[in-house]
Amino acid sequence: MNLRLKFKSMFNFATAPVTFLTLITYISILTSVVVIHEVPITPPKKPAKQLGLDLDQTWRDLQAITRYPHPYNSHPNDVVRDYILHRVNGIAKKHTDSGIVVADDLTSNGTYAAGQIIYFEGNNILVKIDGKDKNASGGVLFSAHFDSVSTAPGATDNGMSVATLLNLVEYFAKNTPKRTVVFNINNGEEDWLNGAHAFLEHPWAKLSTVFLNLEGAGSAGRPLLFRTSSTGVTKAFKSARHPHGTVLSADAFKARLVRSGTDFTVYETAGLKGLDLAFYRKRSRYHTKYDTVAGLGGQSSLWAMMEASLESGKALIDMDDNQKDGGEAVYFDLFGETLVVMSLTLTFIINIILLAVGPISIGGLSALIFFKKRDHFWTSNGWFRFPIALIVSGGLTTGYARLMAKANPYVSETDDLVFWTWLILITV
Repeated sequence: MNLRLKFKSMFNFATAPVTFLTLITYISILTSVVVIHEVPITPPKKPAKQLGLDLDQTWRDLQAITRYPHPYNSHPNDVVRDYILHRVNGIAKKHTDSGIVVADDLTSNGTYAAGQIIYFEGNNILVKIDGKDKNASGGVLFSAHFDSVSTAPGATDNGMSVATLLNLVEYFAKNTPKRTVVFNINNGEEDWLNGAHAFLEHPWAKLSTVFLNLEGAGSAGRPLLFRTSSTGVTKAFKSARHPHGTVLSADAFKARLVRSGTDFTVYETAGLKGLDLAFYRKRSRYHTKYDTVAGLGGQSSLWAMMEASLESGKALIDMDDNQKDGGEAVYFDLFGETLVVMSLTLTFIINIILLAVGPISIGGLSALIFFKKRDHFWTSNGWFRFPIALIVSGGLTTGYARLMAKANPYVSETDDLVFWTWLILITV
């Protein structure tokens, strides 16, 4: 057998070639999953490579904020609030010519419905930095809540987000943004998103038309683009060096499969367009005593949030206000290196074309094979075995997943790599 025939035999519709190619395909998928989800982003050690941010200072802020659980209306919460206020006042004093203004907001309050009638008197910490383009319309809101639940120190929910905002305040104080930016470091989110509701009663709430909300719904890992308001603002996240997101998470919120709430809902309901960026890995540690700085395993997660927030935030600032719309977005990242963004309308058009072209192509190919090898087509060695193989492998995978979920409902909260390896092996 010459080399050409040997090469051709590797792609025959036979047991060995099909098994080999299937195995290679699944190994490639597993490898990409491991690289994207398990290999952390390496934070730069040299300050010159930190994009103008200060990782060490942000790490110190995170440690100070998350020493103890600090739920709203508790003494530890007051301690954390005093620390944050001291930090932003220190930044303002250091950059007096930057147009930075700090508001210790103890007056904004509101009454609203959240399953019940809520009255809340806010004590948010607000920072405003005027933009250099006086003709630019609409500002950008950066938001994160600093309170935790009573059962967790809150390193991920929401310490890393608050520490990131503190560093962004200093960054924009040094580097005057094109448009005005407002920071809402709010309190009381864990109880009906109270801090965001209170912020809407402050005059600065009217300055912004787009927003970036930072959250934590897990422990460590990489922040995920949870939800977006429109195609226009979603494109801002393409500026992140390591974008991580999929529209499936937004669909899960719409279908109420994810019961957690974030301030994103409050701002979007008020008419703003924005991004909801949040941690989601290790969900079993969410709101538990294990949500600690030590549980992060280093600075990688913090840097991932800092990097994504800065770059997507700058893109929102540089965006013209008329670019923020565009209808619902469909988005997904490719290997954590780039973000694909399309409008929902364009996605429908592409799907309709594929639904028409796909069956026609497969039908034409099947007819060609049928007429050329009619006697072979319906045999166990012909194309007839493809649907059988698909049904059997799909059934085994689904059955195995249901069995695992019934035997151990929390198996997906353990080691992701082991779980996906088992699932792939049963398919193969």
